[in-house]
Amino acid sequence: MIIEKPQNKVCELNIEQPNIELAPVEKNSLSDSIPANETHFSIGVICNQDTLVSLKLDAPAIYKSRNTNLLTLLNNGTPSGVGLSIKYNDNKYYLGNVIYNSVHRTPSTEYTFPFSVGYVKMSENILPGKVTSQINVNLEYK
Repeated sequence: MIIEKPQNKVCELNIEQPNIELAPVEKNSLSDSIPANETHFSIGVICNQDTLVSLKLDAPAIYKSRNTNLLTLLNNGTPSGVGLSIKYNDNKYYLGNVIYNSVHRTPSTEYTFPFSVGYVKMSENILPGKVTSQINVNLEYK
């Protein structure tokens, strides 16, 4: 199956860091409520005309936890016991929630959505290793 992109795009995502690297964290500094080694990133939207936009982050089912503001890790053996907490504007972000017009109340040609991600403890049994997870970005515009 081939999906063609529209030729005359009104808006497009501007993601400077498609892969976000978090610094390693010590097991004893992990909390189940306060993200450790939080890393800030932003998702930009650039439009070729004044446009109202909304943005939504979601994750494939294998990365979703019961707590919708936490991402689980790719289940490849190690690591385990940790997850990733996402924040939008320094507040917990719940996967699937729509964010309308980041800062602007009227149509604009550029938007910036500020996020951060950090480690959280999801169980007492923590195994070290390289953390891998995934998020999908959905953009809607009018």
